[in-house]
Amino acid sequence: LRFAPWKGEKEGEPELSVERYEELRESEQFILTAGHCGREGDVFSMEDPEGRQHVVGTMTYSEFQNHGDIGRYDKGLIKIDNPAMVDARVQLFWKNQQMTTATVQNTNWTEEHKPRLCRMGARTGLSCGPYYGLGADGQLIYNAISLPGDSGGPVFATHNGNVFPVGIVSGGLKEDAIHQVAQPIAQFLNDGGYTLL
Repeated sequence: LRFAPWKGEKEGEPELSVERYEELRESEQFILTAGHCGREGDVFSMEDPEGRQHVVGTMTYSEFQNHGDIGRYDKGLIKIDNPAMVDARVQLFWKNQQMTTATVQNTNWTEEHKPRLCRMGARTGLSCGPYYGLGADGQLIYNAISLPGDSGGPVFATHNGNVFPVGIVSGGLKEDAIHQVAQPIAQFLNDGGYTLL
């Protein structure tokens, strides 16, 4: 599991691209994000500390199916042109203990263990809260604070001192500002033959 801790921007639309999971498939690297963050062919860039823009990659897959105010399916892939631009790691600590990143878990696991879910976003950083259950279309519903611009960020479960990647930030419920929606990633990774780095 790697996170890219830069504030990415789709050219012409700032703050839609945030920290992402990176994937490896047949020697190509991709950033897994929310599909509503861009369209196929969109170029994504990052801003360095001096304010210069650097192209990171191009969105090669984008799908967003809406169901009311919740994305039914919301996944996208950005093919990384320059892996050195996003080769960063984040160390996570809980109660002064470094947590170990474990394997990706599916929705059966989250339903069984009901773990605390955390998400990272460009606008609001890290936010954690309890897992509530699955949405009507299999989304993960959990408690966290999120704002537009956090979409596409990683969602992970914390359980027994481990961090388990489980999803990506997709949105929230309009009637309730604290209930957030994540798209599960295990089946997508498995079906596409992707490996999470």
